[in-house]
Amino acid sequence: MSNSHVTILGFMTVRPGTEDVLQAAASDVVAKTRSEAGCVSYDLLQNAKDSTKFVFYERFIDQTAFDHHLEQPYVQTWIELAESYGATFDIGLWHGLT
Repeated sequence: MSNSHVTILGFMTVRPGTEDVLQAAASDVVAKTRSEAGCVSYDLLQNAKDSTKFVFYERFIDQTAFDHHLEQPYVQTWIELAESYGATFDIGLWHGLT
């Protein structure tokens, strides 16, 4: 059985020395995203052994809610900032099976 929730695993790698500035900037995006109507959960994790590696674990009620999230100016601004600091992303969209 499947559900309509979508889960996004976004892996981000940053240049050494930029971890703190990007994490600080991301905290605002995390707070705003958590208040979006279609957000189920939104977490930012940092690798315990390699501080340049982060994971965004995101769950939205459906694809429409995720698309709405991506359109938000604060998301676009944060992505541009991260890329300007050399961050790279590997983002995967996952659908729940149970």
